[in-house]
Amino acid sequence: LISALHHVAVDHAACVLLENQFNALVAGAEVTPGPQPVQLALEQQSDVNQRQGAIGYWVKAWDEFVEDDRISGDTSRRMRVDMYTKAGMEAAAQISARLKLSVQSVVLGAAALSLFRLKGRDSITFGLISSNRFDRKWENVVSSMNQLTPLTVSAAQGMLLEDFLRSTYLKSLSV
Repeated sequence: LISALHHVAVDHAACVLLENQFNALVAGAEVTPGPQPVQLALEQQSDVNQRQGAIGYWVKAWDEFVEDDRISGDTSRRMRVDMYTKAGMEAAAQISARLKLSVQSVVLGAAALSLFRLKGRDSITFGLISSNRFDRKWENVVSSMNQLTPLTVSAAQGMLLEDFLRSTYLKSLSV
């Protein structure tokens, strides 16, 4: 059996749920469907405070984006950065251990510095994807429960690499 699912429809956690349900069915067990995405959407829409909070968050976040990163109709190519090379991961891990920062923030800082050079800028807004499966009530929803979180990163002229990576790390904790 081959299954192809788009990441917009299901995230990794949902794929694991589907695989477990499939294996249970093959083994002859009965599988009870979990909560449905429409139930989650209806609950979220019914919470006026949550909706107002989300709108307020995005209005504030929009104002903090780097101007060049919020141009309407922007058709520039988006870039996805993954760290799969052994040498790159080892280097990031060494820097992480030396500076007592997460490997992810070191990789994010390296990506920011690369984009600063490529774009000729000293600030850039990233769209970070993060999991949104925090409420146990919805952990069994077969859907994509990811959210996009904006993070604007800046470097002052002459800033030391260590200081830049630390400030990027601290800023990433506050989004």
